[in-house]
Amino acid sequence: MVTSTQAYDALLQPADPPLRDRSEEAARRTRECAQELIGSAPAETFGWHRREKRERLLDDQLVILRREAKEDTAPGEPIGSGGEHQVWHLDGDSHVSKFTINDQFGYVVDQQNDNRGHKLHLRPALPSEYLLRLGTQNTVFGDAITLQGLRNARVPSLITAQPEADQGRPSQTDVNSFLWQSGFLRLPDEMMMAPYTNKPFWWRPLDDILVGDCNPENYSRITDDIIVPIDVISHTFPRSLLAQTAFKNGLSLDHLIHQDRQLRQQLGFN
Repeated sequence: MVTSTQAYDALLQPADPPLRDRSEEAARRTRECAQELIGSAPAETFGWHRREKRERLLDDQLVILRREAKEDTAPGEPIGSGGEHQVWHLDGDSHVSKFTINDQFGYVVDQQNDNRGHKLHLRPALPSEYLLRLGTQNTVFGDAITLQGLRNARVPSLITAQPEADQGRPSQTDVNSFLWQSGFLRLPDEMMMAPYTNKPFWWRPLDDILVGDCNPENYSRITDDIIVPIDVISHTFPRSLLAQTAFKNGLSLDHLIHQDRQLRQQLGFN
């Protein structure tokens, strides 16, 4: 079972050897800010019914970030940009750096409103949820993302470093196989808002980890036979909320688990 504490600890461990020439003061400030963000968030921030609490939390967490953020940057030059990050790289470096962009902190998977059957979609993450996400990727998939700095702006940006892994992209079939063999089951289309059926959500009953953005551009090959996630959305998600979403859309979460368990037994996966 992956706990929030384990996920946060996995993100906040210092890189060894250090990836950047940062002063001890800058490293301390970044870590203390992250710990304050984490401490400001309650145990549960997911669920449509908690949306108003999240709005207040976002205001509180932005105050923390603005107080601590400095004119920080990353080595190298920008080499690409997506919906969540701008990516920087220095020639010869074994890592890439990522800045959060668009005045927000990436996304997490959550429920839509009552009128939409509490279907799953991606919503903007709180800073604390973004940190949880990255730490979960470290813990569940063996990545080594580290928090590197806080860049000052109207909405401050979080800077992370991640080992570079760019040996080509797998196919969607490879991604699906990787996730299934890792214990995840693909959630039915009925549980997702329509735009996400081509980028489906996967869930692992063992530890209630939910994973989104499971399309080939968010994975990389290490060898011909080994692929790794490099930019997925992964975090714990309360089982009660997932069961609620299933029920509101004519499904049973227990039945989905039973079907998946039967298939694994038939194919010799325990």
